[in-house]
Parts: sequence; C-alpha cells; structure tokens
Amino acid sequence: MNKKVIIASSIILALAIGIKIFLSNAQETVSPMPEEIKNVDAFFSVPLEEEKFTSLVKMDEVNINETVQKAVSETLKETKSIHLQTLYHEINKEDLLKKMPHKKLVAPVLGIKITENSIAKLSVGDVIKLPALGQVQYEAEITKVLTHKNGSTSATGNLIGDQNEKHSIILTEGKSTSYASISTPEGAFEIETIDGVGYVYSVKDIEDQYIDRSKEDILHPPHKD
Repeated sequence: MNKKVIIASSIILALAIGIKIFLSNAQETVSPMPEEIKNVDAFFSVPLEEEKFTSLVKMDEVNINETVQKAVSETLKETKSIHLQTLYHEINKEDLLKKMPHKKLVAPVLGIKITENSIAKLSVGDVIKLPALGQVQYEAEITKVLTHKNGSTSATGNLIGDQNEKHSIILTEGKSTSYASISTPEGAFEIETIDGVGYVYSVKDIEDQYIDRSKEDILHPPHKD
C-alpha cells in the first residue's frame, strides 16, 4: 500500500513539474501585446475610460458650438449696421406762414421741422430720410461729419442708389439755426430753419429771383485807347 502511494505521488509530482515547464515556455514564445492595442482594449473595456470618452465627445460638441457662435458674432460685426434717421418732418406750410416770414421774393416749397441737435448727432454711415422733394423721397448716407470751433456741425453725404456725385447733401447746424443744400435728380433744394422750424426752397426759384441772367458772369477788363 505504501508503495502504491509513493508511486502515485511520484507520478503527480512529475506531471506538475512538466506542466510548469510547459507554461513557462508558452509565456516566453507569446509576443507581448502592442501598447496601442492595449490602450484600445482598455479604452473600450474599462468603465472609467468610457466616461472619459463621453466627456471627450461632449467637449467636441462644446468646441463646435463655440466655433459656430464665434463665426456668427464675427459676421455680425463685419455686417454694416444701417441706422435710418428722419431728421426733417413736414409741417403745414400755410400755418407756418402766419407765424414765420419766408425768404423774400421766393415762395417756399414746404414747411419743415427739424429735430433738435439731430445733425450734431450724426455719424459716418448713418442713413437719413430726406423730405419729399418732387415726386420722390430720397435717402442719403452720411460720409463725413465735422465739428467746427464755433460749436456748429456740418455733415456731407450722397444719395443712396445714385451714382452721380453731384447729387449730394450738405447739412449744417448751429445753436438755433440749420441749413441744408440738397442736390437730386429732381433738382436742387435748400432748407433753412430757425429754432427748429423753417422752409424748403427750390434753388431754381431762388436763382430766378436773385440772379439776373441777362448779365454776363465774366468781368472783362477795360479796353485801352
């Protein structure tokens, strides 16, 4: 009986030693898994790494949204903002004539009211609506604004949609008076106001009354005998 136990123990021991040697050789022959593959397996197998992946996706979404918002913001900044202003308001000419005299010998076209300090508040790029002159109401874009030493303000501009440089406007505003020269395809006009009210005149009507067209504009030197 003792011999059988000894023999069985010897066999088991031999098998154990053989299995150990076999496993050792197998570990040496199997090449280690590349680091990149290990990382990929860990990336998809470990719950903590899955959370990091979700965070990464969320960060990408945030970055995309921020990029879109920034692009929209920059586009809005580059887009020119048009500020349409109505400086002049037509008022009843007949009522005004009872209170305020018009230019001598020249009948006004319109009675007009101007918003106080409106010319002084203009900026380059502003668009103003002009009084209805003739059959058309024009708009003009301000191209230059100057403040003078005496406190008055002048602004110049061009008619929108008109390529003729001669069709322009000049606006001037002082403490209590304002003046405007407006050249349009309908003709040239002047606006004069005192204390915010006044008249629109046709330049042609003014010239017809104050310019003697029968006389030459050129002065000739006297002839020597």
